[in-house]
Amino acid sequence: MLKITDKRPERIAPAPAEGLRLRAEFYLCLARAFLPPRTEADFHALTALLADDLGDLARRLDYPIADELSEFRAAASALADPISLLRTYAALFLTPPAPVPINGGIYLDGSLMGESVRAMEDCYRRCGVERDERFRDLSDHMAVQLEFVAYLYARAAESPAGEAELPLTAGEFLGAFPRRWLPAFCDKLETATRKLGIAPNPYTPLARILRCAVAKDAVPVPDPLAQTERPAPPPLDDRTLHEMARVLRERGLSAEHLRRAGLPPIR
Repeated sequence: MLKITDKRPERIAPAPAEGLRLRAEFYLCLARAFLPPRTEADFHALTALLADDLGDLARRLDYPIADELSEFRAAASALADPISLLRTYAALFLTPPAPVPINGGIYLDGSLMGESVRAMEDCYRRCGVERDERFRDLSDHMAVQLEFVAYLYARAAESPAGEAELPLTAGEFLGAFPRRWLPAFCDKLETATRKLGIAPNPYTPLARILRCAVAKDAVPVPDPLAQTERPAPPPLDDRTLHEMARVLRERGLSAEHLRRAGLPPIR
């Protein structure tokens, strides 16, 4: 999902390397878990391996996720086959109109491709990475954000002393973005699960596990988009909406959410 564009060795603030490495593994596990489960290997990883991996890492990192992990184990073990997992994922996160947007910027900005997305992309660039063009979604997808957090922790664990620091830490990124949109994401996930009658659903306890970890690791920072007062943006004109729809469809995404009263079908 991300590719490194700056390979120069850099150092971030000193911290116990083992704890940083374990955090990198933990967030990378969750990043993979929130990608579409397209293969039997994805199904096996989520249903047979993930609970043990998260449990071991959480124990060593002192994350209080025992109840959430038990709920996840129960849901994962009840999934019959890869198709059932993919259907659950699609019903929650993909099928338009998706009841649970998996792009964090929607919760922060109220729309796709807003200022939060640009702020995240700026963080990626400043730290020498960018979204891999083969990943067919936007830069604020949950999995991209979590992979970036894992990258920051891994760099922190491996960085030799005496080199220049990265521009931000994993804790700062967690505080600026996931910490702010995760509560709304979890609420929507629980509501959709109840309303749609989705069971078993491993993603709700996974989201709670993530929320527990973020609550412990995030560094409180000011809202990166609230440094100055901004006037309300003007309504988007039809030409802009059509251009946004074109970009989304080139990336294999639905543009149905861009419809509005009186606007002809977007093609």
